[in-house]
Amino acid sequence: MDSAKINVNVDKGTKEAVEVLLDEMGLTMTAAINMYLKRILLEQGIPFDVNVRTPNAVTIAAMDEFMEMQRNPGAYKKYPTFKAAMSEVLEDA
Repeated sequence: MDSAKINVNVDKGTKEAVEVLLDEMGLTMTAAINMYLKRILLEQGIPFDVNVRTPNAVTIAAMDEFMEMQRNPGAYKKYPTFKAAMSEVLEDA
């Protein structure tokens, strides 16, 4: 089989962590990359979801509320513990 070289730049920490994991699985980096490339051929695409996830309206509202709380911390009640906050919420329910 003819072979071709592929040069890939990757974060050093990621490479080292993956090498440890692959070693535990009895695989080399080359074997794992070959498996990945063959899977792309089999699937006729990337073999996992690749997308930009857009937060839904509830998540966006929560993020906006969080940012408002950071800008104006004095406008919000503080609780000594999460349990104390939840007990008040449950009392109002």
